[in-house]
Amino acid sequence: MPPFDHSRDQPSRSSWELPQPAPVSESSPSSRGAAVSVAGRTLSILVMMLGIALPAVIIVRDRAQAAKCLNDAKGIALACKLYALDHQGDYPPNLEQLVPKYLPDAKIFECPLRKNQPPVGYNYFGGKDSDPPTKVLLSSKATTRNHKRIIITADAAGVLQRED
Repeated sequence: MPPFDHSRDQPSRSSWELPQPAPVSESSPSSRGAAVSVAGRTLSILVMMLGIALPAVIIVRDRAQAAKCLNDAKGIALACKLYALDHQGDYPPNLEQLVPKYLPDAKIFECPLRKNQPPVGYNYFGGKDSDPPTKVLLSSKATTRNHKRIIITADAAGVLQRED
């Protein structure tokens, strides 16, 4: 048996090199069309996602604003209670009496429940520290998009209540 010739099984040096791709013109219609198609699909997906997410973002923003107003109103009610301790159980005749001794500044009296509404304040009903805990002390002048108003009672409890 003749010896095996390994030189024939070895590829030549030129076959080790990678084949060069055929040159593609940058302005070929098929490559531009594919890019436009991909961009169009991507854009339509983004628009759909935005359409789904935007209402949720608006709801979250409105709820955050309502929570801020509710907390501010509770702070006003607690300041009224502190005022009553210093004034024989009487709440202040108006809310401005609470600034600066019981509240840092009058901005807390503004309640912007809606994004595109100017800030408005609260209806203040006054009273005494001996009033029943369910007596309404404050209510917001503005309402949320769902027609809910902030109600704060004499015990400084607060709720968002739908208008009737």
